[in-house]
Amino acid sequence: SASAYSKSSAAAIMGDLSRYFLDKSQPLENVGIQATMKTLTHYIHQHYKERLTLDELSKHTYLSKT
Repeated sequence: SASAYSKSSAAAIMGDLSRYFLDKSQPLENVGIQATMKTLTHYIHQHYKERLTLDELSKHTYLSKT
């Protein structure tokens, strides 16, 4: 179903982003990533039924999609 697809896509995006930021050499609190991840998590939670893209997520969190 579309809802199951959206949930799995949101979970995959969150997993990718978590791995990306956790692999960085600087502590999360030093670069403000914790607040950004909270914003991102909230946005995904509110819009998980929609088709989420990196473009859309980057617009709402001011993160580069690259």
